[in-house]
Amino acid sequence: MMPLNVSARWLWVKGEEKGIGCEALKKSLEEPMINRLIELLGENISFDGQLLSCEGDECAKARLKTTGAMVALFNNSHCLKSSLMYELRILTAQSKKMIYKASLNKNISDREVIVKGIQLADRVAKGPKPPKGVKQKESFLSYGLSLGLSLLNAARYD
Repeated sequence: MMPLNVSARWLWVKGEEKGIGCEALKKSLEEPMINRLIELLGENISFDGQLLSCEGDECAKARLKTTGAMVALFNNSHCLKSSLMYELRILTAQSKKMIYKASLNKNISDREVIVKGIQLADRVAKGPKPPKGVKQKESFLSYGLSLGLSLLNAARYD
């Protein structure tokens, strides 16, 4: 994941983790899932930089609006004695949320965890597509052209 970029469309929002003992398993699932999503979507997924996790959809939508992104990837996980229940929610400001779930046994091999992460990413990519947005720089350029305005092209550290 990349740090927050103003023009980023996809935002990773850290969700609440219930239970203890599944942190390594969750991390092993998320890494290949995020890499596969970046590969399939052709877009970067930015992290909003907030250290506190969100408890619900309203918090994730608020972070989505704050950053100006179009889509939030919001996760919840519940660690049980023998398994991890993982839920990935896709939230947008306008449309309904989409929920994707996966469950993993704690004795699962590393290879099987990677496969589960890739399968989850594939399901997200095949699911309904969130609305496309206009990047901020493109919108300023189109407004400037339509109004006949021009911007000074000065070096950033002049």
